Amino acid sequence: LKAYKNCISIKLDAEIFYNMGVIFQQQEKFDEAVKAYKNALSLKPNYPEALNNHGVVLKYQGRINESIEVLKKSILLKPDFAEAHTNLGNSFQEQNNMDEAIEAYNNATSIKPDYVEAYNNKGVALKIQGKFEEALQAYKKVLSLNPNYADVYNNMGDFFQDQGKFDESMENYKKALSIKPEYAEVYNKLGVIYKNQGKLDKSLEAYNKAISLKPNYAEAYNNLGISLNHQGNLDKAVEAYEKSILLKP
Repeated sequence: LKAYKNCISIKLDAEIFYNMGVIFQQQEKFDEAVKAYKNALSLKPNYPEALNNHGVVLKYQGRINESIEVLKKSILLKPDFAEAHTNLGNSFQEQNNMDEAIEAYNNATSIKPDYVEAYNNKGVALKIQGKFEEALQAYKKVLSLNPNYADVYNNMGDFFQDQGKFDESMENYKKALSIKPEYAEVYNKLGVIYKNQGKLDKSLEAYNKAISLKPNYAEAYNNLGISLNHQGNLDKAVEAYEKSILLKP
């Protein structure tokens, strides 16, 4: 009975640290999240969910090799953990190892055939490899499973923009925003298209919207500076560039 109570105590403590890690991760407090997940794992080493989340946070910190190692441990403990396979694919993709990434995404969808995130991210990896038709099929698979998945419209917007099909690109970006109005990255991409079309006022509006949604968005400030520069508003352009550098030296 005493041993059983100890096991329950250890389990509860590990879960408390795990839940703290989840909160820190959601708040993008990655150092605190790593500490919490490590505490959970010190009490419960064979905790695949904690390993999975720890691996994700390590990727956010740019510690890709460590992320891959931790995610592999999670999968070793729980081979049918589709989310861990997808996160492993994401880390391989960050490492520019597309073959391994696609294999991981395929493993995820073989376990969970309706896993839209895995198909979506597989499409990104295939596009990077130049396998455009296969990428498009992966995106279409996502839409067949969930027509309101904003990320796939964002990725299809990227897909068509890379091919110089700006009308199709803009159509997909706008669809993404109709589903997810707070999608700052898509407003930034719309701004780029408007700028390239010479529609500077619209590009400024899009960049400012991106910044209002994501105040620490260095890339949007840089792009804002470019459009302001093209417009001849040099003082404000310099301010935008300085803000971008301050956010991302």
